[in-house]
Amino acid sequence: MATPRRRESSGGDEGGGANWMDTYGDLVTLLLCFFVLLFSFSSIDAKKWEALVGAFSGTTAITIPSLSPDIVMEKPIQLISRTTGEKITSEAPPEDPGSESSASYENRKAYENLLELEASINEFLSVHDLSVRIITDRDTFTITLRVGSNVFFNSGESDLLPEALPVLDKLTEIFVENLPRFVNVNIEGHTDNVPINTPKYSSNWELSTFRAVNTLHYILDKEVIPPDKVSATGWSEFHPVETNETPEGRAVNRRVDFVIQGLTEFDTDTDTDTDTDIGE
Repeated sequence: MATPRRRESSGGDEGGGANWMDTYGDLVTLLLCFFVLLFSFSSIDAKKWEALVGAFSGTTAITIPSLSPDIVMEKPIQLISRTTGEKITSEAPPEDPGSESSASYENRKAYENLLELEASINEFLSVHDLSVRIITDRDTFTITLRVGSNVFFNSGESDLLPEALPVLDKLTEIFVENLPRFVNVNIEGHTDNVPINTPKYSSNWELSTFRAVNTLHYILDKEVIPPDKVSATGWSEFHPVETNETPEGRAVNRRVDFVIQGLTEFDTDTDTDTDTDIGE
C-alpha cells in the first residue's frame, strides 16, 4: 500500500512543477518590462556610460547625442551639416540668441575668426620676412607668436636692442590691423633655469617681468592700441618649451611670447576692417 501512495505523490509533483515554471516565466517577463519602463524614464550620464562600455569592451565608446523633436522638425538640414563638419556659408544667425543652436553658431564663427586671424598673421610674417625669427603656434582660441629673447635683448638685460624695434613695429602693425579679431595680447617674458644674480636683477622672475613690461611700454607708447588690449607677465623659468638640460634647449626657452586671446563669442556686428594707421 505504501508503494502506490509514493507513485501518486510523485505524479502530483511532476504536474505542479510544470505549473510553477509557467508562473516563474510570467514573473520574469513582468520584471523585465518593469525595468525597461524605468530605463525609458531615466537619464544616462554619457561619461559614466562610456566608462562602463569601455570597461567591458576594452574600447572607447562614442556617445551619439539624442535629437529632440523640436530640433529635428525646425532645422534638420542645418543640424546635419554641423554634425558632418561641413562649412555652411549661407547660414544666418538663429533668431533666439539664448538658444543652444545660437551658442553653437557663435562658437563656430569665433573659431573661424581665429583661423582667419592666424592666416592673416602668417601672411604678414611671410611678406615681411619674419617667419624665421617668429614662430606661430595655435591652441584653442589662442595664437602665440614666439620670439627668441636674443632678438630683443642682450643676455641678462631687459633693455630693448635697436634691431628689435623694427620687429616690434611690424608686430604692432599686425595687432592694429586685427584689433576686432582678438580680445587681448599678453606679452610673456621667459628665461631658462640658469640662476641670475646681478645688481640690477636678483632673480629670473625680475628679468622676465622687466623684459615683458619694457616690450609692453614700447607698444603702448605708439598710442595705436587701446591699453586694455595688451598686458604683460613674467614667467621666469617655469614654462619651458624645450629641455633646460642642453644649451640649445635653454636658448629656445629664453624668449618673449605674444599670446593673442581670440574671440570666444562671435559678435555678428564685428567689422574686421579698421582704418587705424600705425604711428611713426
